[in-house]
This record gives sequence, structure tokens and C-alpha cells, in this order.
Amino acid sequence: DFEQLEAELAKQESLSSETVDWAKVITLSSSITQNNSKDILIGSYLCFALLLQEGYAGLAVGLKILNDMAETHWDCMFPPAKRMRARQTAYVWLAEKAGLILADKVPSANESDVVIEAAELLKKLDNTLVDKMGDQAPLLTDLSRPLKNYQQSAKAEQEKSAQP
Repeated sequence: DFEQLEAELAKQESLSSETVDWAKVITLSSSITQNNSKDILIGSYLCFALLLQEGYAGLAVGLKILNDMAETHWDCMFPPAKRMRARQTAYVWLAEKAGLILADKVPSANESDVVIEAAELLKKLDNTLVDKMGDQAPLLTDLSRPLKNYQQSAKAEQEKSAQP
């Protein structure tokens, strides 16, 4: 599964016209995460692929998976805890890639609930990482900034529609 996932993701960097099969990335990275390894980068690939395939609902699922991994498997995750910089890099990869997608993905009115949920899950992940990594925690600003803005808009819309 690792080799297949690497081959699929290598298409991003390829000069050929092949496109990444993000559904396959979801399948492979889900399988690896569930059965083989609690690898932060593979969890980040899964979260990103879920965002691309399922929008904000997918992002929320991916962020929940990453947070659950960090809370439950911190000591046995890959990269190992002694390679804190590599752990940072995996989370930053997701923040940068997903942040670029969100910049052009204004949520629809019917996505308000999942946007709010995704923003809350990102905040929870950020807090978990600060607890575990202290001042070495990665900055997830590229993702948190647009998501927080969309969350505020979604809450304002919900309040407006709740008024009689």
C-alpha cells in the first residue's frame, strides 16, 4: 500500500499528464492508517484527499482522524517523537496545501455546520499539538486563517436565519 500511495502522489510532481486519483489516495491512506502505521504524513494525505473529494465534510473527518491519532498514538506515531521537525513538516504540508484549496473554496450556505465543525476540529488539533510539542508545535495558519473566516461567516448566517 505504501508504494502504491507514493506512486499515486508522485503524479503531483510529474511532468506527465497523469492526474492523481484522490479516491485511491483515500482508500490507500485509510488502509495504511487503520492497519499498518499511524504515520502523520499519511494522515495528512488522507485529510487533504478527503477535502478534495468530499469538501468541508471530508476536511472535518480528516482533521478528526489526525487529532485522534495525536491524542491516542502520540508516542508510537511515525515519524518518531525524537524527530519533532519531521512531525512539524507533515502537519505544515497539510496546512499549506489545504489552505490553498480553501482560498478558492467559499462554502455554500448548506455547508455551515461542517465548516463550523471543521474549524473547531482544527482548533482542537492545534491545541493538542501545542500540548504535545510545546513551542515546537507547527503553525497551521495557512489553513486556520481561511477556515476561521468561513466559520465566522457561517455562524453569522446561522444567527441571521435563526432570527424571527
